[in-house]
Amino acid sequence: KASPAVVNISTVSKERVGAFFPFSGQEFFRDFFPEVFPREYTRTSLGSGVIFNGTEGYVVTNHHVVAEAAAITVITSDQTEFTAKLLGSDPRSDLAVLAIEVEEKMPEIDMGASDDLMIGETVVAIGNPFGLSHTVTTGVVSALNRSVRSGDHVYRNLIQTDASIHPGNSGGPLLNIEGDLIGINTAIYQKAQGIGFAIPIEKVKRIVRELIQSGHVRFPWLGVEIQELTAELKTYFNFPSDRGGVLTSNVIQGSPGAQAGVKRGDIVMALGGMLTVSPQAYRQALSEFTPGGSIELKIFREGGELSVPTKPTSLPERSKMAV
Repeated sequence: KASPAVVNISTVSKERVGAFFPFSGQEFFRDFFPEVFPREYTRTSLGSGVIFNGTEGYVVTNHHVVAEAAAITVITSDQTEFTAKLLGSDPRSDLAVLAIEVEEKMPEIDMGASDDLMIGETVVAIGNPFGLSHTVTTGVVSALNRSVRSGDHVYRNLIQTDASIHPGNSGGPLLNIEGDLIGINTAIYQKAQGIGFAIPIEKVKRIVRELIQSGHVRFPWLGVEIQELTAELKTYFNFPSDRGGVLTSNVIQGSPGAQAGVKRGDIVMALGGMLTVSPQAYRQALSEFTPGGSIELKIFREGGELSVPTKPTSLPERSKMAV
């Protein structure tokens, strides 16, 4: 059911490498010591992708699969090759959207849901590990809402699975037992055996919509200015000393936060289910969402807790400091 919509992605990137040459008369020495002068190398790599809109020819894959690629080729299950155009890429979520020119509708994946996944549920991964096209691996959902650090970046709210996921699987689909897409596999953590991760489909939908519309992911804006909640401020607002949050120092008039009823002096304890124990944690949690969606704020006000649904918009130029 799903395999015809899974594609192989081949990329070509060029890298210019050269050593420092301290002498004059470079043209003379170039003939005898060419290895110390700049040279251009071509690198190829393989990954996976999935067609999610067969009419428009849209393919979703990982950002790191197509990052710095000079040329991108999409190879379908029947070995047809297409030259792909990069519509947009987002390193924060490790997602990218490609477009191929199609004359007739291509096979496309059926969308599932990731909000109701259960630990222990059977999942299936399809990809091209080590160039072995359309390899199927199975496993279960090992954990939900995982955060993984790779380099200097933290990827949040991932699905953890024990289905084998290798670099060639990156960008391929994670399916439920019905063959519906519930996540996009990402090989960002390669230090452990038997552990794979996938980006939940609910997040993929939001990011893909942004990449198609604007080529990048816009930062959501609530118009809520926050500051660190110190021990003194916790005492002043009668907030439990053993709990964390950030203090709302200002709410811009007419902003999404103001329209939702957020007030100055509110303590935001969680955003979209993620704890906001510091201003940095608040901004990281907010960055997981996109404009036009819905975010629930968990707020402490006058000794009680409130759930405040908000609908962020895109960040106005004049309000870049207030998120």
